[in-house]
Formats: sequence, structure tokens, C-alpha cells
Amino acid sequence: MGLHAVLGSLYHNQIELDLDNAEGVLSAASVLQLESVLERCGDAMADNLSANNVLRYLNLAEMYGLPQWIFLKEKPHAAALPDSDFARQMNETFASFPEGQLFVRHAGVNELSMDDFHVNALRLGRLIDNMPKCWRWTGFNNGVDIVMSMSHGVLTMKRNCLSQATPYSINLKSERVVHYRAIISDSSGVCLFDSTKQSTVLRLDQSVVVARLGDDITLPISVHLLYLAAQPAPPSFLYVNQYIKNVVRKEDEGETVCRMSSD
Repeated sequence: MGLHAVLGSLYHNQIELDLDNAEGVLSAASVLQLESVLERCGDAMADNLSANNVLRYLNLAEMYGLPQWIFLKEKPHAAALPDSDFARQMNETFASFPEGQLFVRHAGVNELSMDDFHVNALRLGRLIDNMPKCWRWTGFNNGVDIVMSMSHGVLTMKRNCLSQATPYSINLKSERVVHYRAIISDSSGVCLFDSTKQSTVLRLDQSVVVARLGDDITLPISVHLLYLAAQPAPPSFLYVNQYIKNVVRKEDEGETVCRMSSD
């Protein structure tokens, strides 16, 4: 429907926007690179901004790169500053920070070493004796509901949020980084596929293809998945080492005080 509206605008030089179908219009306009339609959508979304649609519009703005800032809709006086004054204030703010501090970012779960991944990742397995097959591993898993599917030799991984029953999904963040490694072996244990460590960004209800084995695969096969969707906690030995250091330091300070008093 969005594609019909966008293509119709090429013939009629105008477009009727249905904000309930904003996703379709924006996606079609992005594919056809119609900047005028994108700007029109951005203006209409900003004019109709409310508490009920602000998160939806924000996700659309991030996905399709709309230049209209929601902040300017709520704070229109912020746009009254001349460009020269705005640039001067930005330069002064930038110069007031120590060199490089503004570029320091917390690594989070986006950057993870191979060792940390294998130490902290969940290890899960499933025997596939027929296809198609769809399954999940029950558990909290940091509120990320991962649904696996195997059909015609293609293994997919989906971040389930809204399209199916979600007894374990409580995280509705628009994007979630998931690190994973998928290993598939046959009935004798011979490895058929190893994805090695991979990282992907999953949006709400988005699926990604993990492996392609073809229709001629011989069943049964076993699917093994290692995945991590949350920043791992520091290992316990860090706290133990710090505790030992504190105890040793206090003992050394006590011995120093005793020697000084005896002298």
C-alpha cells in the first residue's frame, strides 16, 4: 500500500499520507530515493507527535534517516539560534573537554573478545530428526527470546518480540546485539557447519540466516548454539583479588603503625 502511494505521487505530483502506514511509505520512498516524500513524512510525523507514537516514530526516524528531529517539535525555540552562534557554542563545548574524552565510549556487549565469549556464552543444543522444525530454549536469557527455525536445510535465528507468544521476552529495545556461534553435526558427530563467532544486530522480530545446508541433508542432525545477548559480569576472581589486596594493605599498615609506636 505504501508503494502504491509513493508510485502514485510520481504521476500526480502529490501524495496522501496515512500515518498508520508510515512504515510502508518511508520504506518505498527510501528505495526510490524520493527525498521530497521523506521530508513530507518527517514533517507530518513531527506535527502528529504524541505520547502514543513517539517511540514508533523515533524508530522510523533512526531506520530511514529522517532529518526531522523530534526534539525540535517539542522544543521549537531551540531552532531559533543562528547557525554561526550554534557552531561557536559547539566549538567552545568541544574545546572545554580534555583531549579525546568526547570519543571515549563504553564498549558494552558490542565488542567482545573470543575468550570472553566462550567463557560466558550460553551453550544450547537440539536434535533435528525432521523438517521443518521451529523451537526455542526456555529460560530468561536476559529477556531476549531467541526462536530457531530449520526448513529446507536453512537454519534461521529470530529475535521474537511481538509476532508470536513471548513468555520470555521482556526486552523491547529497538536493536539488540547478539553474539553467536552455530555448529551443526551429523548423526556420527562429524561437523557439517561451523559459523565461528559472529555478531549481528537484531531489531524487533527480525530474523537472520545462520546456515544453509541444502535440501539433500541427511537427518538426523544436531544443532549447537552458543550465544550471548548481554554484557558478561566480571569474573569472580577480580573481586577476590581486590579483597585480598585490601586485607594485605591493612595488615601492612597495622605493622607499620606498631613499629612506629615501638620506636
